[in-house]
Amino acid sequence: MERDSRLDALLIVVRSAGERILYLSRDAGDTAVEVLRVNTAGLVVCAVSPHATWCAFYQAANGALMLRRTRDGGATWDTPLQVQVDGANATGAPLDAAYDARYNGLVLAYETTGGDRRVALSFDEGETFSTILS
Repeated sequence: MERDSRLDALLIVVRSAGERILYLSRDAGDTAVEVLRVNTAGLVVCAVSPHATWCAFYQAANGALMLRRTRDGGATWDTPLQVQVDGANATGAPLDAAYDARYNGLVLAYETTGGDRRVALSFDEGETFSTILS
């Protein structure tokens, strides 16, 4: 779950077979509507920026670390984008993600397909990341 208090929005991820469904609630979870569906057997990790950009990270079937974004409260989502870390396509599973409002950075913790855990930082809302801890 992730909350965007500016928009009174709660994002809830539900597992259903090999899919993860992201629901949006605007009434503290009493009701929710589906806003995104991704094919993954792993986690979907969400982060909300101070600029109302919502990010959903997940691992694709081929191992690619993927990102979907919305800038309009979940009405539309960008096409899936493979996460770029240090100029290369990233693979692995997301562990956690958060925005640092003080520095306007998006922090992503993930585990590579090789089993290494890393932390990467983006200052462009997920377009590119740089490793800050490996």
